[in-house]
Amino acid sequence: MHVGYMAPSHLLDPGELADIAMLAEDLGFDSVFVTDQFQPWRGVGHAPAAVPWLAYVGARTTRIALGANALATSRRRTPSMVAQEFATLGCLLPGRVLLSLGTGHGHDDVAATGRRWPSAPSRQQRLQESLAIVRRLWEGERVTFGGRFFRTQDASVHDLPEIPVPLLVTALTPGEARLAGELADGMMTTSGTGVRQQADVLVPTARTAALGRASLDNILEVKVSYDENPRRAAKSAKPWMPTGLLDTDTGTPVLDESMRGAIEGDLATEWLVASSPDQIMPLLREYATLGFGHLVFSSPGNNQERFLRAVAADLMPILRREDPGIADADGTRAG
Repeated sequence: MHVGYMAPSHLLDPGELADIAMLAEDLGFDSVFVTDQFQPWRGVGHAPAAVPWLAYVGARTTRIALGANALATSRRRTPSMVAQEFATLGCLLPGRVLLSLGTGHGHDDVAATGRRWPSAPSRQQRLQESLAIVRRLWEGERVTFGGRFFRTQDASVHDLPEIPVPLLVTALTPGEARLAGELADGMMTTSGTGVRQQADVLVPTARTAALGRASLDNILEVKVSYDENPRRAAKSAKPWMPTGLLDTDTGTPVLDESMRGAIEGDLATEWLVASSPDQIMPLLREYATLGFGHLVFSSPGNNQERFLRAVAADLMPILRREDPGIADADGTRAG
């Protein structure tokens, strides 16, 4: 089981974010991911550019894997440029770089371009075209591509890493999970969609689409407010609970005040809330049985150092000691 950390680019400035990523390596985490955002949630906070930030952190760490989550090719970024950027990162940081492409966030694209956020079907088609272009460029082809949204003419990436960069899809819908299985090396998704959505829809869809190919690398972002103090854990999660709701036209987060009191003690919400390992390990075991071998922990709280140290002290030893994927529901090992 690999244990990772989702660096909160909306909460910390670029330097603070780099410092906390370096702490994650010191504490024994296997990976650090950063979200690709042009604007922070709610329009206040921070939003460092993902690619230069990854390069900076890579130069100041020695072993930890570094990835971009839900990096979107859209009107503000072409897939050919993404292919070049991450191939270069792969050359400079051999075996340490991962890329997960997604369909983006409306509050980023609308702010950057002044244009209406595309419909869900068109966003998925953009993702499909992007995956095809990146894959072909990384295979060393000279690519002429004439898609509905993206075009290239005799394009190539001249510096390719010896160790290929894993290409994933950030999947929240069945269509995105299908693309992960058909065109990518794996899927990255979030606990915010709920374990039943994963078990009944996303994971089976990706596996079916990947039929006849090697097994997929499935990564789960575990969105958890974890603190030994239960009241503090619940308080940290409340302000961010509504960010799972988006206006379908603009992609702007809808903050519904009526939701703010609904999460205390409820582990089946957008943000999990836990104050001890026994409150969350059964769910992590369930995810592991679905084939998620890489758990990336994400916290809504302002004290990210306290969160990292708590995960490293309380959860990481259990995840390292046992394989939750073959544990029974009561925590005993099968066989």
